[in-house]
Amino acid sequence: MSRFLSATAADDDVRIGFIGIGAMGLPMARNLHAAGFHVTAVDPSEKQRELAAALGIATASSVSALSESTLLIIMVASPSQLLGLLDESSLFGDAPRLRTAVVTSTVGPTAVRQFAERAAGYGVDVIDLAVTGGVAGAANGTLTLLTGAPTPTIERVRSVLENLGRITVCGQNPGDGQAVKLVNNLLAAVNLAAVAEAIRFAKGMGLDPKNVVNLVRNGAAASWMLSERGPRMAVPREERDFDTFAAIFAKDTALIAEVATEQRTSVPLLDVVKSQFAEVVTLGWASEDDSCIVDLPL
Repeated sequence: MSRFLSATAADDDVRIGFIGIGAMGLPMARNLHAAGFHVTAVDPSEKQRELAAALGIATASSVSALSESTLLIIMVASPSQLLGLLDESSLFGDAPRLRTAVVTSTVGPTAVRQFAERAAGYGVDVIDLAVTGGVAGAANGTLTLLTGAPTPTIERVRSVLENLGRITVCGQNPGDGQAVKLVNNLLAAVNLAAVAEAIRFAKGMGLDPKNVVNLVRNGAAASWMLSERGPRMAVPREERDFDTFAAIFAKDTALIAEVATEQRTSVPLLDVVKSQFAEVVTLGWASEDDSCIVDLPL
């Protein structure tokens, strides 16, 4: 039996506009469509729109097609893209049906708070819904949804959100979910770099990295990153599966460093990892799986 919840009669009036159907957004939009919700997906990439259309999802290249939406789910790449949506009259000026906007992007607490404050002027409630779990979690509908919003706002669209994953309340205000996500991503990035370093160390001692991962993954060194990325790092690049663009960690580590500077918090390990992902981008590996960090010529 499918784990996804089917749209009910009470959801008949829900019109979902999904902005950004990249590696994470497309499977999320697919799960909502599969559950029976009316979804229109917007993305500038013709390739991504074609993939969505092949799944039966209505698509468009411009947000002007979302004027009838009652719920927006936003998966954009940067704070400027998020805040720029507020200038779209088809979303926030001429769309009286829009009631809720869900921000799933990792853009930082400040941007989401600003977005929520301005959206409130149009009568639109904002749910900070930072997500973690990777492409596999997005595909399986098992993402952890780090929410920051008043409980009544979340409850109003719970039947939609539960098709994406498990709701975890981080706080009652937009920005709370983003803050927890940055902590999560700091730990994930440092852990990812540590796994890569361990793989290189094992190779340097003449060990089989695949065997080493299997030997240590259930001991004191166990971690999600070791179990999930370790096997991938232990094989040649051409044999690796893909989960997440390396560019995502490059963006997120820069964002974490920026917030840490604002808060005057020292993050020396993060600074090392940030420089490594910056080098990954410089080498032209931004579109490769983030496990490519193991291949850096350190």
